[in-house]
Amino acid sequence: MRVLGNYLIILVATALLQFFMPWWTIAVVPFLVCLWRSGHPAVAYAVSLAAVSTVWLAYATFIHNSTQGNMSDRIAELFSLPSGTALLFSVTLLSGLVAGFAGMAGYYVRQLFVKEPLTIRT
Repeated sequence: MRVLGNYLIILVATALLQFFMPWWTIAVVPFLVCLWRSGHPAVAYAVSLAAVSTVWLAYATFIHNSTQGNMSDRIAELFSLPSGTALLFSVTLLSGLVAGFAGMAGYYVRQLFVKEPLTIRT
């Protein structure tokens, strides 16, 4: 249940803050949520990646469809990508990676202040 809660908090907060704040809020929100509520670094990474990727894919798809793909295709040409659809998936992957590493960093920063350090099982 905590995983779904983290996913929804990151999803909603990122979607709302993207209207008013710069793009790098995709790193701040997962960092703070995983600093507060995360239980494992892999889960923090996966939840952050999934939530922000969902937001950016939905928003990029909306823009792509509302311009009939013209804007996406022109930007894709600037980056030497084959099509606007490739741009959508590239942006989604990049935003997910940024958010995933930020979420995992939030978890590890929390571990600095917890009395019981993370134990790695072999």
